[in-house]
Amino acid sequence: HGAIDTVIRGNVVCRTGGECRAIWLDWLGQGTVVEGNIGFDNDNTDLFVEVTHGPTLVANNIFLSKRSVVSTSRGTAFVNNYFAGAALLAKTVRETPYAEPHSTRLIGVHVNNPADDRYINNIFAGSGAAFNPGWGGMDQEQLDALPFDMEGNLYLNGAVPPVFDKNPVVLAQVQPPFRRVNSTPSPVVEWSVDPAWRETHVRPIATSERLGKTSVGNLPYEMPDGSAVRVDRDLLGTERNAANSMPGPVGIPGSGAIDLMNRCCRPRDSRADKAPR
Repeated sequence: HGAIDTVIRGNVVCRTGGECRAIWLDWLGQGTVVEGNIGFDNDNTDLFVEVTHGPTLVANNIFLSKRSVVSTSRGTAFVNNYFAGAALLAKTVRETPYAEPHSTRLIGVHVNNPADDRYINNIFAGSGAAFNPGWGGMDQEQLDALPFDMEGNLYLNGAVPPVFDKNPVVLAQVQPPFRRVNSTPSPVVEWSVDPAWRETHVRPIATSERLGKTSVGNLPYEMPDGSAVRVDRDLLGTERNAANSMPGPVGIPGSGAIDLMNRCCRPRDSRADKAPR
């Protein structure tokens, strides 16, 4: 609870069971940044954002479990993530507080039905619906009416975009480009990023200006130190093309792998020196 201005970065979280969630943000996840994490083989979900109003930034993560995200919140910006599973959105009657920017001084309480989220420049690669209705009376009709801001998202491997993504790019036959491999001496996450994905859609990087302000509290998306958000580097720390970024957490075309035991990158065919980013 109360993870105000907390940064959760660079973790590998796996094989959680039962009611555990790999990463769990409960109320007052305001100003929280979840960045550059990897989740896999988690029974419940890789990320649970529970009854918080934002602004919360979730960027450059690789979520490989069957359920990538569960949310009973609003005001979350999902930017340049990889979702191997679906997102589940649920309703609740709970009312929770929100605070002044970068402060624990509370200024109000509000109900937490899903709304006001942003999904920008992500990759969805779980076969079937990318978003599913959850508990609390959420049904498909209500899910379809959610006022989400969605732009630059790529749907692969039979992932079906929601009706509220008005301009999706769908490449149904493309296999999942990120996968975990149990190699020796350490398991890795391998990827293969196709340069053609950048040609299907122009995707400027996400910034504070682009993300706007939350509907609850009218709060800007900022980093914990108050500086502006610029998702201008990828999971590996590589600078993105600001005018037309690759979707997903890896910002340059090519293939590579991340050693999950040591979190080091092993590029295989990086084209950083061969093509503009």
